Amino acid sequence: MKRPASLLAVAVLSLAIGLGSARAATTRTVTSLGDSGTGTLRDTIAASAGGDTIQFSVIGQIKLNSQLEISASITIDGPGENNLAVTRSSGNFILVLINSGSTVTISHLAISNGQGDSFHPGGLFNRGGVTLNYCIFSGNVGDADGGAIYNGGSLAATNCTFKNNSASGGGGAIWNTGQVTVTSCTFTSNSALGGFGGGALTNYGAAQSTIESCTFSGNSSVTGGAGALLNFGFGGSSPTIVARNSFFYNNSASQSVGGAIYSALGTTTIVNCTLANNTANSNGGGVANYDGVLKIVNSTLSKNNAAVGGGIYNVGNGDGYISSLTVTASTLGDNGAPNGGGIYNLGTANGRAPLTLEDTILYSANTTPGANLINTGLGASVTSHGYNLSSDNAGGFLTATGDQINTDPKLGPLQDNGGPTETMALLTGSPALDKGKNFSVTTDQRGFPRPIDNANIPNASGGDGSDIGAVEMDAAQTGTTFVVTTTDDHDDGSCSFGDCTLREAINTANGVAGGNSVTFGGNVTGIITLVLGPLSISDSVNIQGPGARTLAVSGNGATRVFNFTGGASTVSSLTIRDGIASGSIGQPGMGGGISNTADLTVNDCMFTANSAAGGNGTQLHGSSGSGGTGQGGAIYSAGILTLNRCTFSVNMATGGNAVSAVGRTTGANGGAGQGGAVFNETAHALTITNCSFYANIARGGNGADSTIGGNGGAGNGGAVGNAGQLTMTACTISSNAGGNSSGGTGSSGNGSPGRASGGIANISGGSATVSDTISANNSANGGGGADVDGAFISGGYNLLGTGDHSTGFTATGDIKGTDVSLLPAGVLGPPSNNGGPTDTFTLTANSVAIDAGKSFGLATDQRGSKRIVDNPSVANAVGGDGSDIGALEVQTGGPTPTPTPTPTPTPTATPTATPTATPTATPTATPTATPTATPTPTPTPTPSGTPGLAVNVSTRLPVGKDPNALIQGFIVQGPAGSTKKILVRALGPFLEGFGITDFLANPTLDIFDANNGNNVKVASNDDWKTTQVGGLITSDQSAEISASGLAPTKDLESAIIANLAPGQYTAVVHGSGNSVGTGLVDAFDLSAASPARLVNVGTRGLVQPGDGLLTAGFIVQNGSVRVVIRAVGPSLLAFGITNALADTTLQLRDQNGAIVRENDDWMTDQQQELEATGLQPSNALEAALIQTIPPGQYTAQVRGKPEATGTGVVEIYFIQ
Repeated sequence: MKRPASLLAVAVLSLAIGLGSARAATTRTVTSLGDSGTGTLRDTIAASAGGDTIQFSVIGQIKLNSQLEISASITIDGPGENNLAVTRSSGNFILVLINSGSTVTISHLAISNGQGDSFHPGGLFNRGGVTLNYCIFSGNVGDADGGAIYNGGSLAATNCTFKNNSASGGGGAIWNTGQVTVTSCTFTSNSALGGFGGGALTNYGAAQSTIESCTFSGNSSVTGGAGALLNFGFGGSSPTIVARNSFFYNNSASQSVGGAIYSALGTTTIVNCTLANNTANSNGGGVANYDGVLKIVNSTLSKNNAAVGGGIYNVGNGDGYISSLTVTASTLGDNGAPNGGGIYNLGTANGRAPLTLEDTILYSANTTPGANLINTGLGASVTSHGYNLSSDNAGGFLTATGDQINTDPKLGPLQDNGGPTETMALLTGSPALDKGKNFSVTTDQRGFPRPIDNANIPNASGGDGSDIGAVEMDAAQTGTTFVVTTTDDHDDGSCSFGDCTLREAINTANGVAGGNSVTFGGNVTGIITLVLGPLSISDSVNIQGPGARTLAVSGNGATRVFNFTGGASTVSSLTIRDGIASGSIGQPGMGGGISNTADLTVNDCMFTANSAAGGNGTQLHGSSGSGGTGQGGAIYSAGILTLNRCTFSVNMATGGNAVSAVGRTTGANGGAGQGGAVFNETAHALTITNCSFYANIARGGNGADSTIGGNGGAGNGGAVGNAGQLTMTACTISSNAGGNSSGGTGSSGNGSPGRASGGIANISGGSATVSDTISANNSANGGGGADVDGAFISGGYNLLGTGDHSTGFTATGDIKGTDVSLLPAGVLGPPSNNGGPTDTFTLTANSVAIDAGKSFGLATDQRGSKRIVDNPSVANAVGGDGSDIGALEVQTGGPTPTPTPTPTPTPTATPTATPTATPTATPTATPTATPTATPTPTPTPTPSGTPGLAVNVSTRLPVGKDPNALIQGFIVQGPAGSTKKILVRALGPFLEGFGITDFLANPTLDIFDANNGNNVKVASNDDWKTTQVGGLITSDQSAEISASGLAPTKDLESAIIANLAPGQYTAVVHGSGNSVGTGLVDAFDLSAASPARLVNVGTRGLVQPGDGLLTAGFIVQNGSVRVVIRAVGPSLLAFGITNALADTTLQLRDQNGAIVRENDDWMTDQQQELEATGLQPSNALEAALIQTIPPGQYTAQVRGKPEATGTGVVEIYFIQ
């Protein structure tokens, strides 16, 4: 019997035949910013057919002379909405027209400055189907309806921004007669000037609009009404709008109705939204509903204002229309109007206005009758389904089961209480708690479950334990231990089982007398970023974190983290970071991480990137003009403070600069910077045991210029400044600095520069006992002691790099003058994860600290490892017990090794300093980077003896969604015909070995040729073992990369080998699929003998507080090199980068982490030398330095000042 053919085989064969005859989709690239000719967007659109994709190798503005018309179903994917704009050159026309039958996707670009004609919109006219992702529509003007977009088909917009668009008719941003869905979009300052209104969006006729998770702010209408949304029926057609999880704030209808929303003859549904501070000149400050259906569920209306109906105006306007309003599980709080502040419900003889209320709060601080509800007119009616609460009698209409009148609901302020929008939580003791009924609404406005029935509160009759209003409160935690359940920072007044922030837990613990504890749920990891100011502890509270590597509390560069003002408290197992305390004019700034005036013990914590800054002086007549002191970058203590097993790194205390006050001939003095990490106030006790201090800085402020110049402020104690009673045992202090401050200049005499000290400073009047401690390799630029400064009492067995400018270190076991023997390269590196709860320094086999100490009763070291471990091959110090000096005890089997990157199997030194292992904030997610080389000429190098070579440059930085990619520009210089062979790598998973958990999982790499003003992509790679042939890459490179000895260690990392002619180039690192994380880009010179040289390298990226700094590492070989390094910020504004750092600081560090040179504002140091090179920055707030450096590994670090988030550039010029 013949076997039948397989149906699967037949299907596959048919598919293959069909595919063989189908046209393959094409990816096309726009290479020109022009409006006509080859490579332009217009030419590329005309050449594209269905399924094609258009990409761009250029950035800037495409200035059109006439509209672009799209008739095919294509995808246009731009290089980033902040990098490329389609705009108008001259004339009035639509910028983009999409014809019917076309389905188009447009992503990552801007459409701006369009000017419609003949009743057309300014930006985009859609007759087909269009999807918009990460687009900006700005400054477009519609001749009639639709400032940015007129939609007659289907439109879906996600993560788009609409700002400053306007229409002479209606729909300032969008006019819709079809179907629109907008998700996670922002509408800001759009306006409708004509009779229809709808400052942001008009939904007209039979149109349908869905709005999800959007923000509408500052939009306005003039005569037509609806500051933000207009839903307007016409000709018997009824439009629909559904708005969910959205925020309407500060919108206005200046001459009409509906400050935020106006619905007429349509159906409007508002769910999980907040409408606040909207205004209408006439009716309905929040919402106005005329002859339609309006449903409001789980929403908050607060402080909206109008002449009539501050929150809601509902009217049945005649002709038999019914204007139906239903409000369910919502909160109306303090809306204002002379008539009906909350709701004004109006019926007429021929128009009915039925109002239904259920499970809703009506509150007004106004006691005038009708402040919450007015119901008037023949056709008006109010039906209560019960379980409502009104602060007045609500006109006598709330008489159903569960209704409460003349009752204060005890509402909290409008704020972030979790969820997508701001809400008004119920305070403790609110009569709305458990007195409601959910009416089939199973979550609250925030998305939290409803009901949550508190067993301790009796339910209302017939109720289900729901809370009345938009917010469902969880049962409050009781007892003496309060568990944090979220990393969010809000305060709804309750630390509940389902929602308890650290702030709520602390506030609750403060309110319970006696000692209480705060712990953290297993899901609480990462970073708690404070947005509501510092956390204040006024009673005895034990805060027990899950581990310093597991959870950080961040001030986000905006606030101090903790205030301790009373009781005896403990903080354990957290990282405290990015805190800031800034003094006002001439006033002190104290304790960026912690301010303590109580009794505080801190165990097993890490402190990083905290700062305390004294305020600058003022010129006002009668003032001193002096700068304020900055004390305790991480901790300021004027109480009792005990520190155990903690690590302090990169904290800073800076004094304020003085200014010449009016009427004074003697210049004012700069403020002192005291205790870069910790400052202990006069007459107070500080005990520090088993702690490490690294790269902390104390710097005084500059004196003022006057007839007699003022003195610079002191920089006392880069690590610790003590004016009280200090006891320090078994600590390690290295690479901290006291910064120099300058005296003011004067015609009759200059002021003196400030005195600085680097490690521990015992200030006059203080008492300091130090035992078994290392303080070495610190620095002081102002004449003080580098490692110790002042009068000390030694308990013995201390190891000092230098004892200059100190007394007292003459006890048994004290060792001084040992920087060289203690700290050669690699012997004592930056703190890293050597086991234990916090980062520690390491000791290697040749350290003189091994077995040279005495334990002083300590059984463990900073890691919790055994102390004493006596090495029998090393002689103990006289009277010692064989323990090691410092915070770390080397365990049996030899010293603890320092974790290092995977070794590079070539003579080239290992690239890049070890990345810091503290938690890193997730970068902001906004699209595509500008691949531009640094726009600065490089001087011709001058040979000088045996030239040094820059053989490797690398940069580590958080990589975000565009435009926050990691971008490295470099310049090759050499004779005509020469080339420079380089290997460029994009690394991510490699960083996991250094404790960086947010590494970029799959980095991609592109190289752009930036010569002749263009930015043309010439090479790409995604996964180094898979070569993408094209441009400079002509064949498979995986074998050559592997043979170089520099191949990435992870398959998902990327690499490119390129022979580059002299010119400018840019390497851009993204995350595959627009993912985010910390990445590293590095470039290696593979042709050292070539006459072509790398003479300039610049990296651009998003700089963030803490370890989100911009770090560029480089290696010098063969001989010394003279370098100019610049930290660029404010001058980037001229290149269209709007989020540029306003002020930058710069540090150059060697391979041991020691500061070689640093600068803050280039004109304050080396001004003449920099100007002689022609490479001085163009802005006085940018930092720069010039230095001749010997062969070795170096790191340039750029931060914002103060610690801030913004785009910055680090540039390295090799000029000799």
